[in-house]
Amino acid sequence: MTRMTDVVVVGAGLAGLRAARDLAESGFSVEVLEARARVGGRGWTEVYPGTSERVEMGGAWFTTDQRRVATELRRYGLGVRQYPPSDAPMFRVGGTLRHELATSDTDGLSTLEILRRLQADALAYMRGDQSSRFTLSLTDYLVAIDAPADASDVIIGWWTITGGSHPDVGCVADLLSSVADHGQVGDMSYLRYAPEQGWSSLAEALSNTDGIGLHLDTVVTAIDQTESGVVVTANESWQAAAVVVAVPVNLLPTIAFRPEVPPLTRAAMGSNAGNAIKMWLHVEGVRPGTLAFGQGHGLHWLYGDRAVGSGCLVVGFGWPVEGFDPRNETDVAAALGAFYPEATLLSYHWHDWITDPASLGTWATAPVDHPERLSVERFPPFGRITFATSDVAPDNAGWFEGALSAGEAAAHYVKALVER
Repeated sequence: MTRMTDVVVVGAGLAGLRAARDLAESGFSVEVLEARARVGGRGWTEVYPGTSERVEMGGAWFTTDQRRVATELRRYGLGVRQYPPSDAPMFRVGGTLRHELATSDTDGLSTLEILRRLQADALAYMRGDQSSRFTLSLTDYLVAIDAPADASDVIIGWWTITGGSHPDVGCVADLLSSVADHGQVGDMSYLRYAPEQGWSSLAEALSNTDGIGLHLDTVVTAIDQTESGVVVTANESWQAAAVVVAVPVNLLPTIAFRPEVPPLTRAAMGSNAGNAIKMWLHVEGVRPGTLAFGQGHGLHWLYGDRAVGSGCLVVGFGWPVEGFDPRNETDVAAALGAFYPEATLLSYHWHDWITDPASLGTWATAPVDHPERLSVERFPPFGRITFATSDVAPDNAGWFEGALSAGEAAAHYVKALVER
């Protein structure tokens, strides 16, 4: 049996829900099909086990200039958490902890000189410079700019929250664009805000819009398109005038598109190199507001998020490497001890986004040699199909702001298409 509706939205992350909300408020009947048992996609708020504290298992922050997020939170009466300025960061370089960046280096240029070179390259990249070094992996880029070991350790640590992948497999363009948009390595001032009740609360508010039919645990396997409409196949079928495909780029190859999408889009599907590990650690011996990053053991960037009881919830980021298993308490304790040798690990919590069948990766990280594959130009509307994901958003790609902008643009396209 095939159900009838005006529009189908595949994916109930913020991009899909923003498109669905806008379309429903314009009078369209909208069915949202979501593979998970919840809404929110890579925005997922959970209560940390054994506490009453909400923590973000996926994305966390938004910035001062990300107006769509702020507007949506106000619209639904959701509060904003503001983070205080972090303490002076601590760096782990050459296996030792430092509180200041080196002003000189025995094996080459100083760390500060390398950071100035990185800043200049970031500005050149944003101006459209086509230098081949901007398509390199971070590892090869550091070699190309003659970065000494100490400077490389600092930059790799910061890359952990920008590139979100092993430095051998992610394109340095992601770090360059982050530095150009938000400031130098170590400047955390732009990570200022988060929804007080969590990103899941915003997703739930969007999904409760009148006119939206929500179907959880519904995995879409095929989308067939004709001149007059589309048929979306999951455990059952829906026929509609248009479909918004709002899933991560790495999930697109799991959907059979008939006819096939254009070659440039097809080549870009599945190309997100993001494979970050994000962990929450409940520890004693770390103060809230402390920031530490550099070349660690499995985790390379840690921040004391808030006090809980006699301890502190610390959020840490890294990537998969041999010898570090985030399921192994001994490995996690070693990762913490690399930056805070006096700290005690009480417990930890995480989610594996890399093997999660509804994400197959983390936030958008361009592949080496092909930064253009994660661009909105590679995913234009295709007849009655339009794409919406933070991975390739019209602006603020990789952020929840980007998800909202992608959903907004998709809704505009569908309204113009169907109303013609």
